Amino acid sequence: MAKAQDQASRGTGARPLLEVQDLELSFRSDFGDHRFLQGVSFQVYPGEIVGLVGESGSGKSISSLAIMGLLAKNGRISGGQILFKGQDLAKMSESDLDKIRGRHISMVFQDALTSLNPVFTIGNQMREAIRAHRPMSRAKANQEAIQLLSRVGLPRAKSVMRQYPHALSGGMRQRVMIAMAIAGEPELMIADEPTTALDVTVQAQIMALIKSLAQERGTAILIISHDIGLLAQMVDRVLVMYAGQLVEESGLRQLFEDPGHPYTASLLRSVPSITDSSDRQLHSIPGVVPANYAQIQGCRFFDRCPFALDSCRENSQVMAELPSGQRVRCERAARGDFANLAWLGEELADPEENAARRCDCVL
Repeated sequence: MAKAQDQASRGTGARPLLEVQDLELSFRSDFGDHRFLQGVSFQVYPGEIVGLVGESGSGKSISSLAIMGLLAKNGRISGGQILFKGQDLAKMSESDLDKIRGRHISMVFQDALTSLNPVFTIGNQMREAIRAHRPMSRAKANQEAIQLLSRVGLPRAKSVMRQYPHALSGGMRQRVMIAMAIAGEPELMIADEPTTALDVTVQAQIMALIKSLAQERGTAILIISHDIGLLAQMVDRVLVMYAGQLVEESGLRQLFEDPGHPYTASLLRSVPSITDSSDRQLHSIPGVVPANYAQIQGCRFFDRCPFALDSCRENSQVMAELPSGQRVRCERAARGDFANLAWLGEELADPEENAARRCDCVL
């Protein structure tokens, strides 16, 4: 187990709350089964905030839907386990999952407007969420709903209860979603892109609210985002996903100071900073996430990696632990080929100097 995981477990309890082991997802189509996720393994401990980051199409959201048992009808878990408090969610019936969803594991979905029912008031939906998992009268549920909306920072909660989703701003709808997610007092909350389309001020408020849940109630949080910079002040540990696989697992400080995988280093290069010079151009990773990545035998980042060798295309990559405690899916990193990838976050104006630094990066 990685040192980052050991440190997290010592701070929050020795036993993981959620343990995903070698998860594999497949989807049926007219042309047969297609495997979209392979060998995904990670753990989340009570009171811990874990960030799952990667480009669009990497498999982040589909992983969370698999945990919740909300895959589309043509999707299935074709391998691995999803253990919640020792119980395998992948083998549970729909009725058994209904007893866990909302009450023990909740989820804040990516688009709050489409996740809320447009024909029911906020109060109606809040009461339904509360009474589904905590038997109480309608009047009591109404009081509880008002308290929850106030807790997530919504002013005039009684007035909000009478409104429909379209009458609220994006930030207000997102707060309603969080209030519904914590209504059942869950032990684990999954937040899928909880700040999408929100301005930076509201983003900061939403992230501070989520962080307070972990600190005050010991709720385990799994935050999914494509923005690694957004997670910098939030999470205890980062999982980096690319093309249906985890490629790096690291503690937050270690990830930013010394990324272990070239993909992680490239992501960090794309993050703007207040210390940037006025003429700095943001980096973009060449190419796109491969479409049929399940058919790739070797490294799935091969075509976009500045350090790829011919052997990387041919050899299947497995997660390996580095001396620093990071876990990385890169055979070159595992055998110590890279001296330091951190310089990739500091692009220089002189192309020749950048080339020289790249040579120095590889032992």
